[in-house]
Amino acid sequence: MSNHFSMLASEARIVREPIRADCMPGALLDELSRSDSPALLDSTALHEQHGRYTIAACRPVESLELVDGVLTDGGGNILADHDNRAIWTALDQAMSAVTVVDQPDYVPYAPGWIGYVGYEVGRHVERLPGRAVRDTRIPDMKLALYDALLVYDAVERSWSLVRLVFEDAPWPGAGTSAEALRAMLGSAVDSPVDSAPTRTERADAAARPLAADARSAFTPQQYCQAVGRCVEYIAAGDIFQVNLSQRFTLPACPPPLEIYRHLRRRNPAWYAAYLSFSAGGQTCSVLSSSPELFLAVRGGHVTTRPIKGTRPRSGQPALDAEAKADLLASPKDNAELAMIIDLLRNDLGRVCRYGSVRVTDPCRLETHPTVFHLVGTVEGDLYDGVGPVQLLRATFPGGSITGAPKIRAMEIIDELEPTARGVYTGCIGHVGVNGECTWNIAIRTIVCDGESAYVQVGGGIVADSTPQAEYCETLDKARAMLEAIAETQTVSRMHAGDGS
Repeated sequence: MSNHFSMLASEARIVREPIRADCMPGALLDELSRSDSPALLDSTALHEQHGRYTIAACRPVESLELVDGVLTDGGGNILADHDNRAIWTALDQAMSAVTVVDQPDYVPYAPGWIGYVGYEVGRHVERLPGRAVRDTRIPDMKLALYDALLVYDAVERSWSLVRLVFEDAPWPGAGTSAEALRAMLGSAVDSPVDSAPTRTERADAAARPLAADARSAFTPQQYCQAVGRCVEYIAAGDIFQVNLSQRFTLPACPPPLEIYRHLRRRNPAWYAAYLSFSAGGQTCSVLSSSPELFLAVRGGHVTTRPIKGTRPRSGQPALDAEAKADLLASPKDNAELAMIIDLLRNDLGRVCRYGSVRVTDPCRLETHPTVFHLVGTVEGDLYDGVGPVQLLRATFPGGSITGAPKIRAMEIIDELEPTARGVYTGCIGHVGVNGECTWNIAIRTIVCDGESAYVQVGGGIVADSTPQAEYCETLDKARAMLEAIAETQTVSRMHAGDGS
């Protein structure tokens, strides 16, 4: 196979330049979406630690795509062909091809790889049956290398341009994205649609029915039967828990950019994302409003924050207080979280220094726009020489969206879910050339494949799960995404009606 990235290996400096601009990240969406391979990793919900930065990028200098076990670069060169070891070796070569020789004292995000790693990449970690039908053109993995980023700091309300300056021969196309991003920021104008919804709007949204044209791969009865089968597997001792999901298909997808505008407003999240790219001759988009951190690495220190346990928000203070108290007191939800924390401790233990893996927060209730969640935090210190690819291979897919034990849970998912998951429950994020990375868990995510949109939602099944309650939980999780699509459809029809 081609050693393409070994031949491109280069040294570069990271340069960070403050830029004066008063706009918010949403103001970049129009021009960004018209660029080549636009990417926005978007903290639409402010949090000093978890929701502080947004990064925008376009015009990558290289890309990687994995389809049906064949890994290719942006030029169509085959890097690995149905060889799991070669796939991970080629990924490692790609992500270590740029050596940083100098950088500022503080760089929140360095230029590097942005994209997603879909759930099916787990089949290149473990041997799994692969019975689920693949019925979209979406690649199993899509990553692109960007030599410049616009970084927005929501705490400081400031922008900076972070770019690579190559010491030797630059990569083909290097340097063009920095100027494009600078011009984009200079012409950006904020839009009213970027403002957060009011409490009344959230309450109204919670009362609306789900989009009528959303078709699930399961009937309600079939999903409840699948939950019952999971409970049987648990009773038989096969697993402790498993994440079961259903996928909704919407056949007439409105413009993905407009869906994302409504999604980021309707359901702001710390780890949101907008990606657009070409696949199978069609434009595909990934629109995420994920609240869940899969992996973050800073200075050799890794953090993961699994989510388990959900209650819907009503927008009514008394009912919301009751929902929070019920979630915190739930033996089922607390047991789910404890089991997944234990699984993640074991996963991190493969690549972290002995004794460094610790549970720094066993359970915390977090409030999100449409739901409440229970969240835990596990941290560790990576062994010397463990890079982002080795970490990803040791922990992928995330335990919170597979189950425990992980491999048997994935086999049961493959048996019971009728379609392959694709992007859903993989991860979306960024790997800097300096080795630091941030990956979300790709939940609360809409995938647009040509004319169709897909929304997939699930929940953790344990011994005392009740099928109807689990089914209703998936609808609670789907609501924000289906409402964003429905809202976009309504606005599109209104514009068509008035001729605009």
